[in-house]
Amino acid sequence: MLQQEQKDFYKTNSTNAQRIVSLIDNVQVLQTELTQLKAERDSLAKTNASSAIRVKDLEELINEKDRVIQILRDELQAHQLELVQRESQLENAQAKVKELENENQDLIRRWILEKEKEAQKINEVNEFVENTLKTKDSMSNRVLSLFKSTSKASAVTEEEFTTPTMSVLPSILKKQFKKVHDDDINCMGISSDGNLLATGGNDKKLVIHDIQSGTPKAILTGSLQAIMSVAFSRMGDMVLASSNDNSTKIWDLNSKRIIHTFNGHLQKIYSSKFIDSNTIIWDLVKGYCTKTIFTMSSCNDLAILTPDGSLIASGHLDNNLRIWDAKSGKSVKEISGIHFGQITSVQVSPDYRKVMTTSRDNTIKIMDTRMFMTLNTCISPGFKVASNWAKSCFSSDGTYVASGSADGCVYIWKDSELVTTLSKHSAGVCSVAWSPTEGSSVFSASDKDKVVNQWGNDKIQ
Repeated sequence: MLQQEQKDFYKTNSTNAQRIVSLIDNVQVLQTELTQLKAERDSLAKTNASSAIRVKDLEELINEKDRVIQILRDELQAHQLELVQRESQLENAQAKVKELENENQDLIRRWILEKEKEAQKINEVNEFVENTLKTKDSMSNRVLSLFKSTSKASAVTEEEFTTPTMSVLPSILKKQFKKVHDDDINCMGISSDGNLLATGGNDKKLVIHDIQSGTPKAILTGSLQAIMSVAFSRMGDMVLASSNDNSTKIWDLNSKRIIHTFNGHLQKIYSSKFIDSNTIIWDLVKGYCTKTIFTMSSCNDLAILTPDGSLIASGHLDNNLRIWDAKSGKSVKEISGIHFGQITSVQVSPDYRKVMTTSRDNTIKIMDTRMFMTLNTCISPGFKVASNWAKSCFSSDGTYVASGSADGCVYIWKDSELVTTLSKHSAGVCSVAWSPTEGSSVFSASDKDKVVNQWGNDKIQ
């Protein structure tokens, strides 16, 4: 009995020992797992701490962004308020501008009306003076002589402009008139017989040259400022010059003295013809103004459109060409849109059928004098108008058109085709003139090099 209990005891002890060993193994495994869990716990604690710091940083950043957003909202609101104020100010300013524009237009209309009334009064006074002077019974021999020469100068017969000298293209430099002035040359003109050449410049001198000999024939003085325009009378016994001293003077070429000084302009005069802002017509016999035309834009050049001088063409600073009735002083036609720069030169063909305009947009337009439709446009890549008073010309029979350029060349066109260029000047060409009696003789004046070139052709005329 005891032995059996002892066996059972040993067997129980053995089982318990095995269970203890198994429990010890389980404890070791659990300890290992516990160690791993502690390590994971520490790692998670570190990660949690880092996340907490990151969360705190993000919270601070969010708070900062919220503050910035609030600032931006405040600024936006302020800008919106300012925009509303600016829009209100703009509306007020626009209303003010519109009001001022209306007032300005009204003032311009009133000013134009006053100018027209003033010109009308001047014309009425001139007409009264003229009627009064007509009652005089006699005139001096000198006045009669001037009247005859003026009448001859303004009367162009049908034969004179229907049988012009045939023009020939110039090809060679025939002659040079050097150092003709002490300062820049501004203008040039040729007498109707082709024997005399006149040049005017900034030295206030009007120099008359003998074309045949190439020497100065007379130096005419009396202008107080630069001479901008020159023209001979039809008979060639008088020469007219306009100046920056606001006057136009006429010299007698026989006595070399001034016989008339016309003062009536308030600004510089760029053009005068035997028949300016305002266009003023003078009576050479009586020596006073007979007509004042208010042109509404500064005038750079004039041309007589008809043989009897009844129509006048004027080129202006506002790019327009205007046609005037010389007797009434009223505008006949205004041609706009032909140029995009001011008109510097207006010339009429020898047969009075075409009118030519030169502009600072570097184009030359040729129009018929009946409908004023553009017939030809003369342009060239190198052609550039040299100055605001640059003058172009027709050839002696109206076949060709010649004009000077800022590059020192003379460009010659037939219709719209460039046919030749002449180059000998070292500075821009301000004026070109074609001899009325010698078909191939062309004169070009350069302002800065103070030289006039005579171009010709070696062929027999």
